[in-house]
Amino acid sequence: MTQSLETERLILRRPALDDAEALAAAINHPEIAKFTLNIPHPYSIADAESFITGTLDLESWEKGKNFFIFLKDTGELVGGIGLIDIGGRFKSAELGYWCAFDHWGEGIIPEACRRIIQFAFDELDLNRVFCMCNVDNFASVRIMEKCGMAFEGTARSQDIKDGVPWDMHHYAILKSDPPPGGKQPVHLETERLILRSPKFSDLGNMVEPINHPEISKYSAHIKYPFTIDDACEWYRQRSWTEHNWGHITLLIFLKETDELIGSIWYRANSHHRKADLAYWIAAKHWNKGYATEACREMLSYGFDDLGFERIAAGVIVGNDASTRVVEKLGMKLEGTAFKEWWDDGRQIDCHHYVIYREDKPG
Repeated sequence: MTQSLETERLILRRPALDDAEALAAAINHPEIAKFTLNIPHPYSIADAESFITGTLDLESWEKGKNFFIFLKDTGELVGGIGLIDIGGRFKSAELGYWCAFDHWGEGIIPEACRRIIQFAFDELDLNRVFCMCNVDNFASVRIMEKCGMAFEGTARSQDIKDGVPWDMHHYAILKSDPPPGGKQPVHLETERLILRSPKFSDLGNMVEPINHPEISKYSAHIKYPFTIDDACEWYRQRSWTEHNWGHITLLIFLKETDELIGSIWYRANSHHRKADLAYWIAAKHWNKGYATEACREMLSYGFDDLGFERIAAGVIVGNDASTRVVEKLGMKLEGTAFKEWWDDGRQIDCHHYVIYREDKPG
């Protein structure tokens, strides 16, 4: 039976007792315990030894495949990942994982998950891999969707931790589904917003919020009036996430009401690992911080998930609201392009702002 797996940056290896001290050091953080049901804080070396001893039992190994995650270049233990409740006739297993807090945002867990899913289908001959997370664990939602898992529903009060009921999102991938890393719709969440790939059924709800002269005034690509035919053409051009780079367009919804209030997108260049960010927000929702909230999440997605090194934003001169947004994000003015383009006979000057990976918001 396979004892270790490899990816481009990682080695996934079955635990050994010698790993106990490194495990306790890597996992002992309150943010890791916050969204996991079975990881305590503080986490002692005794806890580590107990866990490792359990994984070394042959019967346990048959029912669950647990691996520690190590960086290839340094040998550092940076996380854990495994398949549990591996079923016989059901040919399914539950995926679980954690990552050392100091290595969050480096794409380690998605990389490890893709390899484990491949292992589950190719070597264990499973048909279904599923994963669950607390509804407030937005990072895990992004991980599961990046790995090609489909949202199946939310189980209310499924688990209880420290006396508090947890609602749990359920995701799964089947052996017959497209392999992880292919084109997949995107679903991102913030405290108040959902950012997701467009659906054709969204078009009827898009026309009213975008159809405003002030939105057209400060956008190079949105005209006024904006009709349902314009929405259909927009959808034809931008309706899918291009994981092999290109346009990446998401719609913005209010979590509380599911109201469509805007859109945000990247125009990307894979060779140079850079992208241009743009957005619009419905006029009735201006000055509520939604643009900043959506852009901050999009920056994290661009740097952490898509691997951009540089993200730029063009702001039409006079658009004071968008200037405030990009400055709140930590973007720096790189220069001003005069007469950058013309729109219906109107000369457009544009400020150019930029942020680099090393300067991304915490």
